[in-house]
Amino acid sequence: MKRLVKIIVSVILISVALVALVHKTSPDVSYDLDLLNRFCQSKESNKVNYLLEHTESDRHLKSNVWDGVPVKGAIYMFVRNEQLQDARATMRSIEDRFNSQQVNGSYPWIFLNHQRFTPEFIKYIRKVANDPDQVYFGRVDLEAWHYPAWIDSHRAENAVKRMVALGIQNSYSLYHRQRMRYQTGLFFHHSLFDTVEYVWRVEAGTVYACDMLSSVHDPFVAMKLGNRKLGFTVTMKENPGSVFSLWPASLQYIRENANMIVPIEDGIMPWLMNRKHEYNFCYIWPDQELVSIAYLRSEEYKAYFHYLDLVGGFFYERWTDGSAKTIAAAMFLKKKEIKFFNNIGFTDAAATHCPFGSKLMDRCTCDYQENYNFKRNSCTINLLRYIDPPAIENMVSFAKQKLIQEEKN
Repeated sequence: MKRLVKIIVSVILISVALVALVHKTSPDVSYDLDLLNRFCQSKESNKVNYLLEHTESDRHLKSNVWDGVPVKGAIYMFVRNEQLQDARATMRSIEDRFNSQQVNGSYPWIFLNHQRFTPEFIKYIRKVANDPDQVYFGRVDLEAWHYPAWIDSHRAENAVKRMVALGIQNSYSLYHRQRMRYQTGLFFHHSLFDTVEYVWRVEAGTVYACDMLSSVHDPFVAMKLGNRKLGFTVTMKENPGSVFSLWPASLQYIRENANMIVPIEDGIMPWLMNRKHEYNFCYIWPDQELVSIAYLRSEEYKAYFHYLDLVGGFFYERWTDGSAKTIAAAMFLKKKEIKFFNNIGFTDAAATHCPFGSKLMDRCTCDYQENYNFKRNSCTINLLRYIDPPAIENMVSFAKQKLIQEEKN
């Protein structure tokens, strides 16, 4: 026992001596602060006053953000400053149609930008919100936005030229490629999503056309109660020229990671293949998706994105978030974890969805004849065969009812 006490005393004495030595040999603290100040002031933006950043970005949601809402769900928009008016129009329609229907609170909004939001953008967005305190403005980590270190920028530039010559939409845009990559596998790591369980992604310029009563049509509640991981309203077909190597790369990943993949009979993988078992380029449109953050942060999803990121197709081709995330859903999600949101009606420059059903239409101002899911480029009916067969019957019944009404008129 005495020996143990001696050892403890010796350790304490040595620790005290080391602390004294550090204090004696450490440089003056003011010198460290001066060095830090000089380093900060050496940035280029500090040498030119008009480049100074005048607004601070939000990093975290407030602790009381979930008070009054039934689910930890956030409405998310990736947007640029010049899209202010389109963003306001979209926000206004959701606030009127959905968020104002909440009895005790409202769901938060998260806006992200690869640039810093201007004071004007923040000011006029807050004016639209029913609760301005529920609006957050974050900035993308530029390390997550720019070319990764392994990407050959010369090769990427040549790919742009080749795809522009082929007339592929948005192929000229580096911003588009960066956004597709960020939306596929990085946005949900932003600290503003730390306490979020479900995200409803919306796009600037989309107008929502149907009332969504909180007690009946709340999409966040539907996702949580049904234990859903992915929700959608529209499907499309991708331009084969923009993602021509995505499917082969994904098949290679499946062969090397078969233990991660859901059994084919439990998932939607057959929906992605034609009768010859070739990729049909169908994808779930992500611009109006609802998605579980836990799913996006799962080891399976993160590993797949990491693999795609290393392959480099977001820059060497023009891989899209919709195609990549749809293949991921086919690999990792069961059919019962995917939900078709027929009740969410909207109009967008790229697509329109109007609910199938007379009772639902009574709450909407959209034109059912413009429904994208009736278009030849839609894959929705085939997908519903796997995840929600009764929805097809409802679509057919609704169409017959409308035809009868038109014949009478």
